[in-house]
Amino acid sequence: KLMHFTDVEEIWELTWTLKASAEIRTATLGVEIGDTGIILEQVELSPLSLSVIYKTDGVWEGYETMDVFDLQPIGVRLQDGTVYQKVFSPGGKTGYTDLTACLLEIQSVSSQILNPDEVEALLFARNYPWARTLTDDDLYVVPLN
Repeated sequence: KLMHFTDVEEIWELTWTLKASAEIRTATLGVEIGDTGIILEQVELSPLSLSVIYKTDGVWEGYETMDVFDLQPIGVRLQDGTVYQKVFSPGGKTGYTDLTACLLEIQSVSSQILNPDEVEALLFARNYPWARTLTDDDLYVVPLN
């Protein structure tokens, strides 16, 4: 019903060079996530990915059956106070790096490009489902200092 009329007919050639970034922010925290009993040991944040290492209170049985770990990183809070939810999706690589020490690693891909130096805190969902918009009461906020 709507008609489109082309104003200019030309052949366009767009070129640009994308530069990779080796920028990775690593933080060794050793802090409990809220009141869960789970310790966030280490964070490795790049512009496009996140890797977190938890110290769980015993070996989580779901890792053998490929279940999704309940406590997932889902977003970030930037230094200017901006909050981005639904940045990280559950279902990335998950597994124990050390069964004896109960160190569980979760790797996620970011749905947007982040500047790791601007990230003030990671956001973790308190309970499933993570896909809904979460309120402050639904989140654990873990500063990266």
